Amino acid sequence: MTYVLPKTIADYLTADAAVDAEASGQCFTEDALVHDEGRDIRGRDAIVQWKAAGHAKYQYTAELLGFREDDETVVVHAGLTGNFPGSPVEIDYRFILRDGLIAELSID
Repeated sequence: MTYVLPKTIADYLTADAAVDAEASGQCFTEDALVHDEGRDIRGRDAIVQWKAAGHAKYQYTAELLGFREDDETVVVHAGLTGNFPGSPVEIDYRFILRDGLIAELSID
């Protein structure tokens, strides 16, 4: 199935698949907030570091399983497979966009 995601979200997922933390970071606002694994990461520079550390620690692939838009939130449902505890898993990426960039991302 083909999904037509908002461009910034598609760019983020493409950069993540390419293991490119810098390109991932460019998808976020300067003051963006990411919530992942029980912690908050704030600001583009911190998000780039978080992505780089995650790529160094885990190797994974993501398969888009679906998405929906709820008011201001875009929820992307994906299957992740890799060298991390509990693999494979299904997760939701919850994106809030502002001015064409990701202002908030929560990974559940």
